[in-house]
Order: sequence, then structure tokens, then C-alpha cells
Amino acid sequence: MQIYAKSIPWIASSFLFASSLFSQSEVAEYFPGEVSEEICKAGDGQCKGDGSPLCPPLQPTCQPFVCKPQKCGNVQEPQTPSVAAYNAPAEINTGIMDDWNFFSTISFLYWQPSQDNLHIASQGSQSVSSLNTPRTTDTRKMLDMDFDFKAAFKISTGMNFRNDDWVGYVEYTRLRANDSVSASTPSNNPTIYNLWGETAIQDSFIGTSVFNSMSSKYQCKFDFIDGMMERVYFVGQRLVFHSAMGLRNALINQSLTANYAYNGAFINNLNAHVFALPSAFDAIYRTSSWGIGPRFGLEMDWMVRHGIRIFGSGYADVLYTSYEVQTKNVTTAFTNDMAPTLLVGNPISIAQKDDDFGLLRAHVDLQLGLGWGKYLDYNNVHVDFAASYGFQVFFNQNVMVLPDYSPGNLYVQGLTFTARLDY
Repeated sequence: MQIYAKSIPWIASSFLFASSLFSQSEVAEYFPGEVSEEICKAGDGQCKGDGSPLCPPLQPTCQPFVCKPQKCGNVQEPQTPSVAAYNAPAEINTGIMDDWNFFSTISFLYWQPSQDNLHIASQGSQSVSSLNTPRTTDTRKMLDMDFDFKAAFKISTGMNFRNDDWVGYVEYTRLRANDSVSASTPSNNPTIYNLWGETAIQDSFIGTSVFNSMSSKYQCKFDFIDGMMERVYFVGQRLVFHSAMGLRNALINQSLTANYAYNGAFINNLNAHVFALPSAFDAIYRTSSWGIGPRFGLEMDWMVRHGIRIFGSGYADVLYTSYEVQTKNVTTAFTNDMAPTLLVGNPISIAQKDDDFGLLRAHVDLQLGLGWGKYLDYNNVHVDFAASYGFQVFFNQNVMVLPDYSPGNLYVQGLTFTARLDY
């Protein structure tokens, strides 16, 4: 009993000693900051005036071997920021601090606008007279508008605001496009069927009219005015973002003129319901629209080296768009032998007009390109040159369509060369 009583203090002391060792080891493993602070207090010049560490060192941790070879180092963990901050500004600034900075850009555009649902005519493979033959199949091919690339321009001017490093600018874009297509067949074998308009002579003959020549012109006019505010900032050491928002005003005018003619002898296939009457037919369609609405976008610049950058951008806008649509069909007969109600050479016109109906229209603009910029004259000016290729979609923009068609999209693609001067 005495031996047991005497051993109790030693056992208790051992437990207390082991507990203190375990707690220190536990603190060192799970609370490295506290141990680092104690080490820091013992060091020379490593602590603040109140004794707290300037930069507590991380405690290396050895990872056990699981699926990869064992490694030792500092474990990566998400760190909650202790000081409120925002992305460093990255806009172009010239001169000295607090100077007013302005910039201007000019862009040469080589764009191709193309429109859905612009099938002008269909051309058959069989003559009108052969359509009476049993089991005859008339395979037709579509004659579509031929869209070409056109030169255009874009200009802008703006300034860097001193308040919170915002940049504001106004931009104007102008494009004028004219495209055409034509086709013809022998006058004794007319196989061209019009897809636009309805001739006046169809009131006298039950069937589809056919012609031996066709020509068509398409015009498209763009005028865009954008007022934008953007902030340019670093997202990493080499990645720069341009977050933009603003307002767009868009004026888009389109017109289509399709001319059909037949100068042969009168043909009337009653069985196939197809006739060819010497005449000329003009189908004229015009739309004028203006739209206004918000515009948002993001440009990303990857700064390579020596002022060279690779960039990509995406912009979108939703516009309230007001349309005015005009339609006119003009038929001029070359003979009235088979249609006594027609006067030779006297145009018969049918016109329609639809004013001011409003719709919401969306637009998407994507660009990818390469640029280079450099400060000159002791940072008093900055020049920048860029080239990009872009794709744009104006959804459901074509409303000058036939009842069989739904509104079609207007597409734009092409090159943009831009020069910018900051001063």
C-alpha cells in the first residue's frame, strides 16, 4: 500500500508531462501561426512593435504516400483576404498623374453582310410543255443572292475619367452594301419561277407564272451609335479585362428588288397549272428600322511580351426595334391577246405598307484578334494597332419575307483593322 501510494505522484507527473508534450505537438500541427509567433518573438527584427510577426512563416507539412510519391512543402489553401481590395486598373494613361487623358480610334472594316430567306427564284429542269408527261419530275434549284465583302469604317472618341479609373467613349459605325444576282434561260424554254410577289396576270390564269430571265439587287445600310462606359483592370499579371456597358442606337435599312421577264410566245399548260405570258414583273420590298437598348460586353487581353497582346471580345445588346415595311408589285404585259383585260405596256401596281410595329431584337458580336501598343514621347502619347476577325448575328431582322417564311437572321462577318491614339 505504501509503495502504491508513493507511485501515485510519479504517475500523475508523467501524465502531466505527456499531456504538455502532446498539446505542444498538437498546436504545432494544427495552429502553426501560434508557434510561428513564438519563434518570431525570439528572432531579431522579425516582429512589429507589439511583438506580432511581420510575416509568419508557414510550417512545411509532409504528405503521406497515397497515390503519388511523398512530397514536402507548404500546403495550398484558399486564403480569406484580410484587407479589402479591388483589381488594379490597367487603362492607358499618358502624361503625368492627374492629367486629362483622351483617345481616338479609326477602324477600316471589310465586312460581309448576308441575310436569311433571300431565295430570289427557282429554276426548273423540265420545260413547261414536258410537264404534261406522266411521272415527270421537275427538279428545281434555288437561285440565291450573291453576298460580297464590302468596305466600311468605324470611328470613336473618348476619355479616361479620374473617378475610379473608368473609361467612356462614343462610337459610330457605318456600312453600305449592294449585292446582285442574275440568271437566264432560252426564250423558247422558260424555266425560272419567281419566289417574290404575285403577278397581276395570275388573276386571269389559274396557275404559276414562269419566266426566262431574272435579276435582283439587295441593299443593306447600317448606322450604329454606341455610348459606352468600361473599366479596364488586371486579372493576374498578364490578363486584362475590359468590362463594358452602355446604350446602342441602331438604324438598319434593307431593300430587295427582283425583276422577272419573259419575251417568248404565250404558253399555257392547263394540266400542270403553269403558264408563260410575255411580260415583265418587278417585286420591290423595303424595310426601315430603328432600335435602341442596352449593350453589354467583355474584352479579354492576354499580354504576351513587348506590347503584343492576343484578345477576344463578346458583346450583346437587346433593342426595342420599330419597323416600317413597304411592298410593291408591278406587272407590265407585252401582249393582251390572251388576256384582254390587260393593256400592253401599262404597268399594273399593287402596293402595301405597314408602319411602326415594334419588336424586341437581340444582337451578338464576337471578335478574336492580335494587337500591339507602345508609349512614345516620354509617355506623352500611346499608339496601338489591332487586327481582328469577327462574327455578328442580328436575330430575326428580316421582316420583308413571304408568308411561308419566318423572320430570318442578318449575319455579318469580316476583318477589322483599328488604329488608336491616346494623348
